[in-house]
Amino acid sequence: MNINSEKVKQLRQHKGWSQEQLSELCAVNLRTIQRLEKRGSASPETLKALAAVFEVSPDVLLAP
Repeated sequence: MNINSEKVKQLRQHKGWSQEQLSELCAVNLRTIQRLEKRGSASPETLKALAAVFEVSPDVLLAP
């Protein structure tokens, strides 16, 4: 899925979390977060985990 990588990075930084902290909260590999923020692609499961951690709708994280 195409994710808005800038939005994810912005939300993560707003919370004051490192990529490692976000990966732990989402229960995904650190490399997944790094790839997501660089390339903007993730699985539907990762999208759901991110949305839950950031307390937003998954639609907010999708690329326009």
